[in-house]
Amino acid sequence: MGEALRMIFMRKPKLSIEAELEQLQCESFQYFLYEINLSNGLIKDKTAANWPASIAAVGLALSCYPIAVERGYIQRIDAIERTLDTLRFFLE
Repeated sequence: MGEALRMIFMRKPKLSIEAELEQLQCESFQYFLYEINLSNGLIKDKTAANWPASIAAVGLALSCYPIAVERGYIQRIDAIERTLDTLRFFLE
């Protein structure tokens, strides 16, 4: 690692375990925000281009939306819309 990069990492303040967990949870939830098909609510199983959605990824997203709302990662109305889009897709 170059000296400039080493200095950047060394100056970064150490986060508490709670803060690190919060950051990890927030960043992990971003997956569901970026890998969603907004027309049907399905979530890609992998970030690769043209990768298919999976029931596992969709189920995890649906279970994460209420938690994400509570923690402020997503607005309640957005979580409701995403959930309804997904459920309507499966209903049809």
